[in-house]
Amino acid sequence: MKISVDIDGVLADSVGHLLANDPHWSDVTVDKLRRYDYIHKGIGIGQALVSKQYDRNFVLTTPLYEGALGMMRAIKATGVDFQYVTARPKQAISSTYDWISRCGLPSGSPVGVIFDEGARWPRTPGDILIDDWWKSCEHWAAPAKAICVSRPWNDRVAIESNRLFHRRLDQVADAVRDFLVPRNEPHDHLGVFADERYLSIG
Repeated sequence: MKISVDIDGVLADSVGHLLANDPHWSDVTVDKLRRYDYIHKGIGIGQALVSKQYDRNFVLTTPLYEGALGMMRAIKATGVDFQYVTARPKQAISSTYDWISRCGLPSGSPVGVIFDEGARWPRTPGDILIDDWWKSCEHWAAPAKAICVSRPWNDRVAIESNRLFHRRLDQVADAVRDFLVPRNEPHDHLGVFADERYLSIG
């Protein structure tokens, strides 16, 4: 059993960090980002984030989302192997490991971070994926499980499909534990999809 945890959008508030510190994005709020390919004054948010990952200072000063540290500690406590996955460029390897250490996040085992540079969705094999991009979750190969953390860029999908979304990362750890040791009682806090492998939680 192995758990793969996406970094940007799940643990690292890279979007909020960009909007707060880059003058080009100063008049954009997170709530406006209803699409992951949002374009502002000719520049896409995805393109801007990728370019910032080459900036060591940007990476090291990116804040954690509230609840991210507790979620990872809870996952670590399950005793199951886990790894961080990211589409960051290889040039961000050193700064990413330093960021993980600086934030007090537990080290992945047996591999720390898988750098899937430029990937539209994770290609790294695993049993459970935790990601903030619903398309990544839908491309995660069955019979593996996927947990999608809700963010503003997923809200439109949630509304159109009546999927259950919440706003606390502690529910992700609950879902992981449920995968490992299924409960008999109803999951009134989970959105369980028809193929029984894709949960949307945030």
